[in-house]
Amino acid sequence: AILAQQHIICFRSDLSAPLVSLSAVVGKLRHKQTRHQPMNVALTNVTGLPERAYVSIRVGETRRQAQWKKHGKFSFPAGPSRSIHIDVLDKLGSAQVNLSDIGSWEHAQRVSVSIPQPGGSIMSMELDLEVLESSELVKAPKPARQEAVKHAMNYMEKSGAHRVLSQMVQQLMIKQPEDPLSFIADLIAAQRSEAQVATDRSMRLSKATELEKQQRADGAQAPQGSVLSSRMPDFTGHFSLLAEAMKKTPSLYDELHGKITSRGVRFADIITPGVENKGHRMIKSAGLVAGDADCFTIFQGIFDAVLGLRYGQISTCGHQPCCLDVALVDPVGIDTAGGHVVSVNVRVSRNLERFRFPPACSQDERREVERVLTSALCDLDGECQGNYYPLAGSTSFATRPSGMTIAEEVELESHRALFWEPDSAIAISSGVGREWPDARGVFFASSGRCWAWLNEEDHLRLFSSRSGSDLRAAFGQLCRVNSSLVQSLQQQGHTFARNDRLGFLTTGPANVGTGLCATVFMRLPLLSAQPDFRSTCWRLCLQAHQSETDIWAFSNSERLGSSEAAQVSAIIAACRELVELEVKLEQQQQVIAVAALPAGLREETHACTHAHKEEEEDPYPEFLADPCPESLPDLERHCSLAAEVLRRDPSLYSRLKNTKTKDGVTFAKVVKPGVVVKGHGMIKSMGAIAGDEESYEAFAEFFDQLICLSHSGFSQDMQHRASRLVGLDLGGIDTSGSCVITMNIEASRNLQGIRLPPSCSLDERREVERLCVQALTACGASGDCQYYPLQTSNSWSSGPNGMTDEEAVWLSDACSLPSYPSSGVSLASGFGRHWPDARGIFSSRNLDLVASINDEDHLLFSARSSGSDLGALFSRFRSLHDALQTSLAELGHRFMHSKRLGYLTSCPSKLGAGMRVSIRMRLPHVGARRDFRHLCRMLQMDARKCDAGASGDWELSSRSVLGMSEVYLVRLVADGCRHIVQMEEALRQDRSIVLPGLGSSPSPGLFQLGKPWPAHVLTELLGGHRCIGAQVLHKDPTIYSTLQHQRTRSGVPFSLVVKGVVDVFSGGEAEGIHIGLVAGDAECYDAFSSAFAPALESFHGVLPTSKSPHPSMSLNPRLVSDWPLDFGDQQVLSVRLRLARSLVGLRLPPLCSLEERREVERVLVGALSDLTGTLRGEYYPLCASSSHPSKPAGMSTEDERRLRSSDALFGEPRTPLKLSMGLGRDWPDARGVFVSGGKDQGTGSMLCAWINEDEHLSLIVRQTGGGGISSSGVARRAFEQLCSAEHHLQAALQQQGRGFARSQRWGFITALPERLGTGLSVSVRLKLPRLTAAPEIGNLCAAEGLQITARAPGGVIEVSNRVSLGVSEVELVNLTMAACARLVAADQG
Repeated sequence: AILAQQHIICFRSDLSAPLVSLSAVVGKLRHKQTRHQPMNVALTNVTGLPERAYVSIRVGETRRQAQWKKHGKFSFPAGPSRSIHIDVLDKLGSAQVNLSDIGSWEHAQRVSVSIPQPGGSIMSMELDLEVLESSELVKAPKPARQEAVKHAMNYMEKSGAHRVLSQMVQQLMIKQPEDPLSFIADLIAAQRSEAQVATDRSMRLSKATELEKQQRADGAQAPQGSVLSSRMPDFTGHFSLLAEAMKKTPSLYDELHGKITSRGVRFADIITPGVENKGHRMIKSAGLVAGDADCFTIFQGIFDAVLGLRYGQISTCGHQPCCLDVALVDPVGIDTAGGHVVSVNVRVSRNLERFRFPPACSQDERREVERVLTSALCDLDGECQGNYYPLAGSTSFATRPSGMTIAEEVELESHRALFWEPDSAIAISSGVGREWPDARGVFFASSGRCWAWLNEEDHLRLFSSRSGSDLRAAFGQLCRVNSSLVQSLQQQGHTFARNDRLGFLTTGPANVGTGLCATVFMRLPLLSAQPDFRSTCWRLCLQAHQSETDIWAFSNSERLGSSEAAQVSAIIAACRELVELEVKLEQQQQVIAVAALPAGLREETHACTHAHKEEEEDPYPEFLADPCPESLPDLERHCSLAAEVLRRDPSLYSRLKNTKTKDGVTFAKVVKPGVVVKGHGMIKSMGAIAGDEESYEAFAEFFDQLICLSHSGFSQDMQHRASRLVGLDLGGIDTSGSCVITMNIEASRNLQGIRLPPSCSLDERREVERLCVQALTACGASGDCQYYPLQTSNSWSSGPNGMTDEEAVWLSDACSLPSYPSSGVSLASGFGRHWPDARGIFSSRNLDLVASINDEDHLLFSARSSGSDLGALFSRFRSLHDALQTSLAELGHRFMHSKRLGYLTSCPSKLGAGMRVSIRMRLPHVGARRDFRHLCRMLQMDARKCDAGASGDWELSSRSVLGMSEVYLVRLVADGCRHIVQMEEALRQDRSIVLPGLGSSPSPGLFQLGKPWPAHVLTELLGGHRCIGAQVLHKDPTIYSTLQHQRTRSGVPFSLVVKGVVDVFSGGEAEGIHIGLVAGDAECYDAFSSAFAPALESFHGVLPTSKSPHPSMSLNPRLVSDWPLDFGDQQVLSVRLRLARSLVGLRLPPLCSLEERREVERVLVGALSDLTGTLRGEYYPLCASSSHPSKPAGMSTEDERRLRSSDALFGEPRTPLKLSMGLGRDWPDARGVFVSGGKDQGTGSMLCAWINEDEHLSLIVRQTGGGGISSSGVARRAFEQLCSAEHHLQAALQQQGRGFARSQRWGFITALPERLGTGLSVSVRLKLPRLTAAPEIGNLCAAEGLQITARAPGGVIEVSNRVSLGVSEVELVNLTMAACARLVAADQG
């Protein structure tokens, strides 16, 4: 057909496809031309095509063909042509010819092919295949688009960007955050911290690939010793079964290191994971992998040794049974009571006999494995029928050349059916990640109950899953699928790798045998809370781990020696026993369970009991504590506070490494927990311990920085102020008696003159036991107290074997028994040394006195009560504490105590009072709220969910900080729990509640408005507070005694001014320096001048007087100076100005009434609405605010999302201090945001106004850099916008008869005294890559009068002025920008 532009061509294809019409747009094509330019042919307006039709277009001698899709394009090169020929083809069928089945290529080969057609008929054809010499081949050039795609895919693969982008989009689709840009930025920031890990992984994979290529090039006859030397690697400090076997039988190495399997797998290949990775003492991996089925024969000696360590002696002539018959599985269910089992899962691992296993296979082998297994899996029918989804980026599967889509990834991930690239060092070194993700994928059944992983750790991992507790049904489905796969593979000439002695052969020795792992997910809140829970699971041969907050996963720990059916029956019976124990606990029946340690641990700890050498006591001998190692290991990826301190100042180690206390504690002993344990990025441990009393002085240079980080900026010049332990009248916490279950006050103490538990000798530990028991016995006035040594402890003469089983059960139910430390941090700290010698529980019969001896500290004693009178309990605790001190004094000892740090403990986190107050409460209503933990944090308490099923039991406890007195701790918990009880009662009566501090009532706290306290009580409470206001009141108690009954003319009491200071324990440098006082109206600063004046002078460095008042207002942008801020790169990213103002005649936000707050909104919105030009904008009340008539429901969700993304929205106060000040009252009523249209006009600036946030008005201007604006001009442009807006707003208010509150002495009046004077805050975002990497950046900014308010990746920080009093607005801008100029110069210098 001759095609002209926009002509419609009708034709019928050669295969009798339906009549179609096509519109082909090809540009200008003249009828008589003989040569055309390169062109694109696009398919548009296509109708009538079959769903799977192919379109074939020929222009001249060039033909393009593809399955049709709308707007699909075909590109053609230039060449002679007078026509375009179009064919539409319908797919009749397809077939695949396996070239590997062809025996010889010496002659032409004829292959018969049968192709099934849709109607059921078979189309047959024969192919003649002939190999050509390379000289006969003419390689066609690849199209430019194909080359570009290939280049792009190679880049995405090599850089790893495809995985980052895929995960990013996946998380966006799953979580759908309100602020997607910030969410993406956070994800990218998190990826940066893993960049080095990704680089290491890439290098390892590259190395493995090169090794594979070399092996293929060398062939199976590679010379011995080319990979491994004749000497065995050094396994000192390695903790794997391989290392243990090698150290036990070194001759194995000499016997096996030169051997190689028929497929070329060497001994070096299988032991690489155990050689390259030291492993963990408490979690021993196998340390070796199998590269093919022959490995278990050629290297039988090492595999039998490793399996023997795991299962016991392995027979050389045994037989591994196989039984995949569901009829032989235990028919009795797991959860007859119902409600405990969430889901069940069964998995088997398999490998194909004829191929090397994933650690050693070539890329071609892996692709053939994929082809064979997908062919078999796709033949499944019924509920197991499904589709194969190659991993994203895999190009090996013909019908899915780009792998699965993002949507498919999300769907598979939601079913937990997706796997990712290996990220552990052991997996990477094994070689299973080579050529990732090529030839890997997931087969997923449409029912969602069955799926398979291809080429992950093994060739095939087959899963069967069920909701509920029917593990037998899941196993039955697995048996049926396995049977179908075996038949299908046999038809293709393949079988699963298996031998009679070991059963099914897998990559990891742990799965050899059945290759089966059956997992049951259960909720057992009561049983899992028992101290012997894990030992019970061990006795039942179950592996247990917590998969979610309240869900445990239980799986069979053994794969070898029994059949599949027997293993499934065993886990059904074991899990059924766990459910029965849980049911008994629910019925409050006594449960007798295993309380002792497993035999292996008993032998190990018994050996440690009699050891006196450091290397025999120390579970981490690779980093010795004495002598101190010459150099500190790399701590770049360690996540602990100690590692953070050492990274900030690496010279600390060199200065302290040779320091030793009088009792022999070295610096290495102190920092060992943070060195040998990397920790978790989200849960930072302390990473350091004290070995004796002198440690805090000998290593003060280190401990002072650590304490500052962990105790809210407690600096070297601060001092812990202990209370006098006076009695307290706290009133009733739970008047209804339905919420409080038990109360507990405990304290950690250590004996002076004896080393702390991490470093003490066995004799010292036993002496501590003797002294503590003797002192406690003298305090037990009732005479019913007794000491119970831990089981197998032989240090106590009257109980040489420790407590009995009955006593262990009783104490386990009643209190927490000390257990062998299981975490790496505790073990590295030395808390497990000599376990369980000289450790035990001292308890009264009614459990009102319980003490633990030689756990983390010498003594942890507690007073307990089942009532709700916390004051009475504290009085009893005080009496116990005093009696203990008296008894110890008679024995010639006393508690360790420092004048500056309070009571000394092994862990620096407990310094100070060393006390913890906890109350267990039943809160089925308020405890069920998703924000309950946040609510408790607002009340300055920690909340821990107790495993008590649906009863809703929580433990609420104090958040102890160095400097916080005992009295303050008790009062804080009492007041917080009282408020929680009130909320619980309200919800129980179906009344609505609001978060504390956000309702009409004042924030709950120790200090109630209008109820002043005696001055001596206030002085006691403020003893450890470190905000400026607290220091002023504590230094001069007469200020409070003089002002406590006074009010301003508008009714603001002095109790409001100091409420935040009293209610909230304030930190130091870590929280930022603040005053803590607040003003309720303009008169406060004069009426309560004796309190405000010294606080203002301390914070701002200046105190205005009537003779020397605050400077007059200066809002003239022409007076803003130019500063040299341009050094090649844009270093000033943005400037943000915030101007705080209050209206005359209305009380300030901390105490204004609802009517006053609405009047503020009405006045200010009216004035803002009068702005014109670029200042013109719109007002958006906060969502759910009903005060503004034009928008009675507040802003829309879309408006909220838009304003949040542009950083123009504020939220409710979240800090306890602001809530206590009253800044959240009546939230969100009469609060909103006015936004001008300046940013929409491309000026790079944004102006908005916040109404009734923490001031009546906060006028905000943000100006970004770039766009032709110099760095020095950003501040001036922002100040111009601010001055213009303030000027117009003043004029509009004057028309309403209003104005901004200003004092001749103090300047502009604000609620927060930190903003008094100008009310101006100048925030500058700077790019300082060099300075931000230095640990002293904070001190450098402070010296310039700046404070760091935010940090961002890429060396970006935000700094702002600290003071606003005593300088004019223009001077403040100039001073701030001058300081920024000096920072920029220092960064460049």
